[in-house]
Amino acid sequence: MPNDARYFAGFVGWQSGELAAELEAGWWLVSDPDAAVVFSKDTGDMWEGLVKRFGVRPAPPKGMLDV
Repeated sequence: MPNDARYFAGFVGWQSGELAAELEAGWWLVSDPDAAVVFSKDTGDMWEGLVKRFGVRPAPPKGMLDV
């Protein structure tokens, strides 16, 4: 039986107030959860579809390309 679960591994940490500052700066796109997206089996265009909901074109944070 195939496993239909999605697993994500990683670590992200913020100092006090850092995440709030990133949210205020607009670096995160936040919305209410959508079961149709969360449980969709076709994830090929998931990122593009989610970004279109916000009407934005993704770009790296300022300074990210200076590396």
